[in-house]
Amino acid sequence: MSIVSRLRGYVNSGRVATPERAIEDAYGAALAIRAIEEEHFQGQPISSQYGQYSTNTMAYFQGELRKYLKIARANATRFRSNLSNLDRETLNKLQFIDQVLDRYSPGKSTAAFMDASRAMVSVPIQPVNGQMNSLNELLQERTRLASDSAKPKGGSTLEGLTDKTGLLPRSILGTLNRLKRDLDPESDEVLLENLRANRAKTFIAIRFLLMLVTLTLFVQISTRHVILSNQWLPGQNISKYYQVQEKGTLFINAELEEEALKELTHFEEKLKFKNMLNEALEKDVLSPEQMEGVVRREAKHLADSFATKSADAVKNWVADLMGLIMFCFILANSQREIEILKSFIDELVYGLSDSAKAFIIILFTDVFVGFHSSHGWEVLLEGIAKHFGIAPSRDFIFVFIATFPVILDTIFKYWIFRYLNRVSPSAVATYHNMNEG
Repeated sequence: MSIVSRLRGYVNSGRVATPERAIEDAYGAALAIRAIEEEHFQGQPISSQYGQYSTNTMAYFQGELRKYLKIARANATRFRSNLSNLDRETLNKLQFIDQVLDRYSPGKSTAAFMDASRAMVSVPIQPVNGQMNSLNELLQERTRLASDSAKPKGGSTLEGLTDKTGLLPRSILGTLNRLKRDLDPESDEVLLENLRANRAKTFIAIRFLLMLVTLTLFVQISTRHVILSNQWLPGQNISKYYQVQEKGTLFINAELEEEALKELTHFEEKLKFKNMLNEALEKDVLSPEQMEGVVRREAKHLADSFATKSADAVKNWVADLMGLIMFCFILANSQREIEILKSFIDELVYGLSDSAKAFIIILFTDVFVGFHSSHGWEVLLEGIAKHFGIAPSRDFIFVFIATFPVILDTIFKYWIFRYLNRVSPSAVATYHNMNEG
């Protein structure tokens, strides 16, 4: 990258206060407000009147609204001094900002100078370049402008994994921003708003995690042990299909049949051995007819036991499928909660110390891609196969162990090199020192 490009990136990151930048910042904030309205309040103003949400959720939305309104109003006021240089695109943006602000505080909106601007150019009120025809496009525009727009006063956001490095060290820019926030007379109010928003975000993220786990497990367990139990018709039909009286449906796969044969053979040999010991010790000895009867009773017992295992495997398939459907249903209907959860996890992970990050990285790699992890993968795959009534294939297990951990290790090393090394180089250095030591 040339020095000119680096300087241009530094100037952009420095947020030079120009009229063009002011209108872009105000427009981005208005888009953010409109996105929340369209996604969560059916296009109506952000209010409990139009959305049935809990107190903490509404506190989060109100905090976001106050943040974006402050950005829009401040930058709209900054733009007042440059009304003589309006073009069609800028006017469209002003009109869109005016529409959003009028819904919340008409007396402080841009209507005071919109009338003067309409006298210069007369165009219909519509989103710029027709880019806001759907909610997805609105969210994309919001994301694009959010990367260029100014952050709210006093706001502290974590740097994303794909952020570019600037010309000056981040520590210097961070110190200057912190001094600016400390000298801001409105810093106390902004701090309280951020604390309320963070508390609401934490509550929503934890509640969503608990709901995702508990509802999925509840559906899986209730389906497996209640609906598919032998007390109800679905479970009775499955158990009836796998029973001794039905021909050819005793074992769900050949592996279970081989296992039953081995157990029966072992029982018969053990019985013969005990009988020979009793004969040598001149104790009671079973006759061949008696031994055959004992072996038959054991065979009947094994048949019932393995028929139950076959029926349980089918029930596990159904119960796990129902749990997966519930899991996907919750994810599909919780886009807002997923975004909040991702932000919460980012703050939680990147808020850890360098040694804690390195410890978690080493623990994760040693468990899943370490030289001794192959035994764990083997036990895990065999357990999953038995859970679903599938005959475990040794060839498949060995191929999986030889490929998947290697792929996972490559992806993890690329993540460290590509993202973590740029976001937190000290954590990477600590990781290498701990790993080598």
